[in-house]
Amino acid sequence: MTNLLRRRAVLLGWLVAMAWPTLAQDAPRQPVGDELYKTYAALYNYDAQAPLNAEIAKEEDQGGTKVQLIKYDSTNGERVPGYLLVPPSAKKRPVLLVVHGYGMSKESILPAAPMLATFGVEYAFFCIDLQYHGERAKPGKEFLSRDLAASQKAYIQSVQDLRRALDYIATREDLDAKRVGVAGMSLGALVGSALLAVEPTRIKTAVLAVGGADWPLLFKDSQHEAVMALRRADPPLDDATVRKYCDPVDPLNFASHWGERAILLVNAKDDQVIPKSAAERLHAVAVGKPLVKEWYDGGHQLPPDVVLPRLLGWFGEHL
Repeated sequence: MTNLLRRRAVLLGWLVAMAWPTLAQDAPRQPVGDELYKTYAALYNYDAQAPLNAEIAKEEDQGGTKVQLIKYDSTNGERVPGYLLVPPSAKKRPVLLVVHGYGMSKESILPAAPMLATFGVEYAFFCIDLQYHGERAKPGKEFLSRDLAASQKAYIQSVQDLRRALDYIATREDLDAKRVGVAGMSLGALVGSALLAVEPTRIKTAVLAVGGADWPLLFKDSQHEAVMALRRADPPLDDATVRKYCDPVDPLNFASHWGERAILLVNAKDDQVIPKSAAERLHAVAVGKPLVKEWYDGGHQLPPDVVLPRLLGWFGEHL
């Protein structure tokens, strides 16, 4: 090899070495390995034999649909409220477990009550208040805040509360606990990602709308006011801290453990809350049989006249 070729080879090697950190930094993050996943999944364990002490705190009829306010005991001394919509049917009803979005509540399903009977929908709707939402709101407490350790606990608590909701469904003679689907919207899609992974048999199908994965991407790109406030934090949150507390709840680490269930992922092309980068990461690592990915025009608030019929059609087919 001539001296000129040697110098060129050295120069090329130096350029590659200098570029390598940037190339590695830009590579998409991958889900954690099986052993670390088991550690994360164990955080969501709970005592399924603990008494629910469930009650129907209130009941009324809306257009032939029974609207019941349910309350039951969950982990860590939490008392969880939720609305259950039970349409008229001679058979056990399948259940759609709705997981609401950030800042919303169990009341989000109430407008559907009179329509269930009118349109002959034969499955029940059940929606609980996630931690720090609705009746469970607490002054000075937010689901997502600078205290990422508390945010992680709120996330895990909410998943355990939903698992207790599955326990409650199994106690009802008018509900079919073998035919439960999950509909998660926004925050509900993030929480639902972990729920699906830790509940491999009790959930038959799911639709996750405007969800995503990879919390560092969300922290970087999301225009949600709570995330933007975290970016303005002083001192700023570093990547290591974000990953420490967010990895155990990140859909990135759960979506590959959904198993062979029918899963529909619905996202918006111009979403500023769950940016396309995060939605694409979820699509890349998710599994399902079938796994269907659909994109709609518009932003985070999907057009209900388009999406709602699609969701009802999906559950009508797979539930």
